[in-house]
Amino acid sequence: MSPPPPFTHKIPVGISSCLAGENVRYDGGNRHAPLIVEQLADVFEFHTICPEMGIGMGVPRNPIQLVKTADSICARGVDDASIDVTKKLEKFSLDCLEELPTLYGYIFKARSPSCGIKDVNIFNETGKLLDSNGTGIHAMAIMKIREGMPVTSEAQLQDTQSIEKYKQDVINYYHSGKN
Repeated sequence: MSPPPPFTHKIPVGISSCLAGENVRYDGGNRHAPLIVEQLADVFEFHTICPEMGIGMGVPRNPIQLVKTADSICARGVDDASIDVTKKLEKFSLDCLEELPTLYGYIFKARSPSCGIKDVNIFNETGKLLDSNGTGIHAMAIMKIREGMPVTSEAQLQDTQSIEKYKQDVINYYHSGKN
């Protein structure tokens, strides 16, 4: 099997800003993932995205959590349930993809109520933990709009083999022309 041809340009991929080392988390910190960034920077052009900053929540900020209501799953303030940013996050996701129409993959922050993929805690309205397999509001919207686009989280990219597999998935998606 011959090696793939060299890239003449990098493939645009979204990444949670905190994974790229930006201090945008609710507590003012980051979750820099240098192994991921370094191993993928040769092929990917990273577009750093923080939906909570994108909707104006600022740093530091009060944390949010997923809450199951009678009608849906919402992103509400942990300390103040009257703060509901669900619609703002959904709109931000639409706007994000309009501004970046050529994203071919996305690396989300695991366990985030905005960005987690199938690993986010969901609480009931009284604060009782119901489930730990939720998907963040931003991640859910992106995956719905760009169905089939390769998405992952840093929790799923823990070694060179998983990183290389994700890289190949994005390259294949890019060459498929499905975006």
